[in-house]
Amino acid sequence: MRVLHFSAYDGQEGAARAAYRIHRALLGASLESHFLVNRKLTSSTEVLVPHSPLEKFCSRIAPTLDGTISRILSPSSPKLISNGIPGVPWGRRVRDLSPQVLHFHWAFHGFIRLESLLRFPQLPSVFSLHDLWLLGGLTHYPPELLPLSVRGLESSDFFSKWEK
Repeated sequence: MRVLHFSAYDGQEGAARAAYRIHRALLGASLESHFLVNRKLTSSTEVLVPHSPLEKFCSRIAPTLDGTISRILSPSSPKLISNGIPGVPWGRRVRDLSPQVLHFHWAFHGFIRLESLLRFPQLPSVFSLHDLWLLGGLTHYPPELLPLSVRGLESSDFFSKWEK
């Protein structure tokens, strides 16, 4: 079985590390696994980065565009937002690798356009919800689940209201 994983990174934060561990476990089980990232942080040869001039160009500007568009669409939202509008055109790379399964991990912040998820309807797709972005629109987490400091409150300010 050939699995192609999509994640913005391959080892930076929790979701990326979890995705990379799944990729390594599949390799350990003698399955063919490739990992497509916008920014490579490991030395793994199975981790693929933007290759063509168009992929490289888009991978550089898409995260900034995503952040700019998200701030325009929702200026009062917390920092953890993505809009799914800009992205890297991965279609040719997917065709070249000819995977049998697509596995989407944390593939946002300009990494992949939402519309591109529909380009390969014949391939089974798996979505690991490392956060709630696919379910919640722009935000990766509902505001009530965010840490207080991300919502603009410091924890000490919040708890000082309850002290008396």
